Amino acid sequence: MKIIQITGTPGTGKTEISKQLKSQLKNFKVRYINIKSFAKKHELYDKYDKKKDCYVIKETKLRKYFLDYIQKLDYDYIIIDSHILFLTKSKLDLVIVLTSDLKILEKRLKNRKYKKNKIKENIECEIFDYCFNECFDKNYKKVLKLRNNTKKQQKENISIIRKEILKL
Repeated sequence: MKIIQITGTPGTGKTEISKQLKSQLKNFKVRYINIKSFAKKHELYDKYDKKKDCYVIKETKLRKYFLDYIQKLDYDYIIIDSHILFLTKSKLDLVIVLTSDLKILEKRLKNRKYKKNKIKENIECEIFDYCFNECFDKNYKKVLKLRNNTKKQQKENISIIRKEILKL
């Protein structure tokens, strides 16, 4: 089983790319897991942070629970959709970092009704390339960075990612 994580600042298109990628790999057994939903379902968070308008996930607990959970699965590929890089380098076979134009990202976050402070925080993460830099801090083996702004780019990205996955 190969584990692929699609990461990036909220609003960069992780969920859309992940779901389309799963459908592109229809000749394989693929499991898509949205970590936000997974953590909520299995109560892997400390509390709800009203100021940041999000759950505070216990990464250590999430990692252990997730690894136990996937051991029971029989899939060729697991596609993780999350901006949280919670697995160690030995567990991830490929990390895809999605980025976006700041104006487009801001528009997407406003459409999601994010609060101003949350939009600002996410824009700053994108400016400082937080998710991509975190990949290097955690010393991941294979990292691919792609810009994801338009439908055309999305189709190209899925093709690039699919090729990389099939090389694993």
